[in-house]
Amino acid sequence: MNGMTHILGASDYWAKDLITPLHTILIGLPKTSRHRIISFAHRIDDICKLNAEFASCIKNCGDQTIGDILLKGQISWTSICDAYHYNTDDFLSFIVPCWSRHGNDVVTLCATQTAVLQHAASSLVDNGIEMVNEHLDDLCNSVIMHDKCYVRQSNKFCGLKMHEFLINLSRRNFRTLLELLKESGLIKRLPDSCEHWAKKSLNHNWHNERENAQRRDISASGEVMLNVGNG
Repeated sequence: MNGMTHILGASDYWAKDLITPLHTILIGLPKTSRHRIISFAHRIDDICKLNAEFASCIKNCGDQTIGDILLKGQISWTSICDAYHYNTDDFLSFIVPCWSRHGNDVVTLCATQTAVLQHAASSLVDNGIEMVNEHLDDLCNSVIMHDKCYVRQSNKFCGLKMHEFLINLSRRNFRTLLELLKESGLIKRLPDSCEHWAKKSLNHNWHNERENAQRRDISASGEVMLNVGNG
């Protein structure tokens, strides 16, 4: 934990951003494009080394039940580090350069949805596991809003590979969270919003969502040009 704080900053600043960890890596990076990409890659490398040390430590713990819970809590970083180590979806050659250049733009454009998601997750945690049923619907709805924004904006700046990577990352995180909540035995019934999100994640054609977003952007651009021409 101290190592992660050294890389990403004080824990009270970055802990809530573990919901969307790629946001956090952008904090304080150099403005120059080449140096920014290099610094981004170095940060991921440092984080993944710490994550591997943490996972190794957990696996050596006596209580494997607690260890499994802690490892599931690291699913975001584990997914990112797997992509980093195996260059999944051209992670090093495409995802890292494009996100280091345009990640802040996506973060800014989806700031409202991210804030809603962070608030929903914080409410779930702050109100205690006994109140999970009262807050789970809000969490699932906020995840849907967040993902829709990311589909559109990540496609706008980086195309299909980037938005598929982010959607898959979010899907893994959310599935893991639902697994942990189900294992707690305290969920009376999964809200319709959570069922809808889970089914959409499995069956929804994100390529169609991407094409629809492109059509909206092209249409909006055409209207602007038409208005300028008429002016």
